[in-house]
Amino acid sequence: IEIAALPFDGFELTSSFGYNEAEFTDFNGTGLFDGNWLPNAPRYNLNVGGRYEHPVAANMNLVGRVDYHRNGRIYYAQDNLVYQPSYHTVDLQLGLEGEQWAVTLWGRNVFDQDYATSAYSRFISPLIFGVLQIDPVQIDPGAKYGVELRWNF
Repeated sequence: IEIAALPFDGFELTSSFGYNEAEFTDFNGTGLFDGNWLPNAPRYNLNVGGRYEHPVAANMNLVGRVDYHRNGRIYYAQDNLVYQPSYHTVDLQLGLEGEQWAVTLWGRNVFDQDYATSAYSRFISPLIFGVLQIDPVQIDPGAKYGVELRWNF
């Protein structure tokens, strides 16, 4: 489900929500994981954003944007033993835009929320992960900031 609104001049609101009912119903004819959630399929995703554009000079606008993202629980293996609980992040942008150019300061995950981007259960492949006492997990790098320069031609 997606919705967008322009409540007043220069201000845009957007929102989207997705729900996922992805579970095993027949795993290789064994019934072994029936009813478990499919790996890498979050139960839901929610995104809410706002963008405001304000003229500051002839042919130049100040543009600000904020985006909120929330992801539901994500399982990383068919046994549903390794999972990422639901988490949320916030992204910000502030910039100047001309007719052919833009300069934008941006931040992703500005509150430095820790979450896993991938994980592997050592029970999936004991030959590879058998010597480990923990499940290997890739953690998001955290807050990132940058500057974007654009030129339209």
